[in-house]
Amino acid sequence: MSATTSLDRHATGRWAITTEASTYVVDLDQRTVVRRPVWTDAAELRRDGDAHPLLELVACVVGAPMRLSIDLGVADPGCAGTLRITTHVTGIDRLDD
Repeated sequence: MSATTSLDRHATGRWAITTEASTYVVDLDQRTVVRRPVWTDAAELRRDGDAHPLLELVACVVGAPMRLSIDLGVADPGCAGTLRITTHVTGIDRLDD
């Protein structure tokens, strides 16, 4: 079981955030996020598997949905980013570099 139970906007490093349906690799130093569904019935989201700029880690706590603001590269000047809300976080693990 993971010893880390939450991350905030001041955290650093690379993390594997496991949710009920996916794993997210969140690099808080490079400010990127990658989503990888972990089961075949998981909802398919735009550009799964691609690295996206992380605008803000809003909330990441085991037992609650993770909320993060990401840039999907939408060519719309009125769209600053997308708020992604995940299924409940089940684990937060630091990744070795």
